[in-house]
Amino acid sequence: MEQQITHQQAVEFACDFVRNDLEGYFGDAFVFDPILAEWTIDHVGEEYLWVHIVFDGNQRNLDPEWTSGLTLRLHLELRKLGIDSIPSRHFIKKSEWKSYSRALDRAREKIGAR
Repeated sequence: MEQQITHQQAVEFACDFVRNDLEGYFGDAFVFDPILAEWTIDHVGEEYLWVHIVFDGNQRNLDPEWTSGLTLRLHLELRKLGIDSIPSRHFIKKSEWKSYSRALDRAREKIGAR
C-alpha cells in the first residue's frame, strides 16, 4: 500500500490516537503527558513509530492486559492511513521521564557522531 500521509502527520496522528485511547479507557485515573512519537529504525533496517507514553498515577492501575492491545489498535488505525509498519510503545513514569529523556538524547548524539 502506498503511503498516503507524511511521517510528521503519522507522528501527530499517533500521539492524538494514543492520548484519546488511554484517556477514554482510564478517564482521570492517570495523567498522560507528554505522549511523544518518533520514527526510528529496527535491527533489520525497517522504519517504525516508537511512542513514548509518560504517565502520572498509580502504576498498579495501569491495566497491562488492556494496554498491551494499544499497539494493535494503533497499528490498525495507521494502516488505514497507509502506514503498514507496526508501532512500538513504551510507558514511563513521570518521575523517571527527565533522566530517561536525557539518556535518549545522549544515545541519539552517539549515533549521530558515527
